[in-house]
Amino acid sequence: MEQEVNTKKTIYNQELFDRTVSREFNTYTAPAEIPTISVDEFFVQYDRLYLEIPVLGNTNSHEFIIQKSSELTGTLDTDLNIQQYLDEIALLREQLLEANKTIVDLRTQIATNGN
Repeated sequence: MEQEVNTKKTIYNQELFDRTVSREFNTYTAPAEIPTISVDEFFVQYDRLYLEIPVLGNTNSHEFIIQKSSELTGTLDTDLNIQQYLDEIALLREQLLEANKTIVDLRTQIATNGN
């Protein structure tokens, strides 16, 4: 008697996994206390450092801040969305041009045939 067995394989992003999980044998020590600041203090420091922060970069840049914030707001692929709209506008313009050409051709035929 044959029986189907379903399996499920979970695949993790290797880079993210390596940043999250240590593959080394270590002894546990209490983590160093990370100084915390309030949201208000963060924005005071952000305004102070605004021009010193690199525009582009995978970390510690304005681009990085936009990418991280976009994950929360759901606006990550804004440039892609804009390009899709521009492509659609171009297509619709082509269709309108073709339709107008058809109208001109029909009017010319009617005028030529006298109908």
